[in-house]
Amino acid sequence: METRHYKATFIINLRNTKRDIAAITEWLKGILKELGAKVESVEDLGVRDFVRVTHKANPNGHYLSIFFAASGDINTALQTKLKLEGEVKRIFVESVETKEAKA
Repeated sequence: METRHYKATFIINLRNTKRDIAAITEWLKGILKELGAKVESVEDLGVRDFVRVTHKANPNGHYLSIFFAASGDINTALQTKLKLEGEVKRIFVESVETKEAKA
């Protein structure tokens, strides 16, 4: 099966967790490896305000992008694996042409 390059952007809710962003990053990288992905790089985008606030108590989130290579439909597997995790607010997975396209 063909290997494709992806960028997954996670919005992390740090309010309800005792783990810091470094521990959550390692946890997410472990999940991706568990699903058969090869993690290429991680970009911590920091805390950003939401454009459209759905809950006044949560006006922002910590954004984290992970670039990885994988074959198959990893998006569905990743969404299913993290669906019930309270620390992960949203997941956006997009395909990138090559790992150089992330620059």
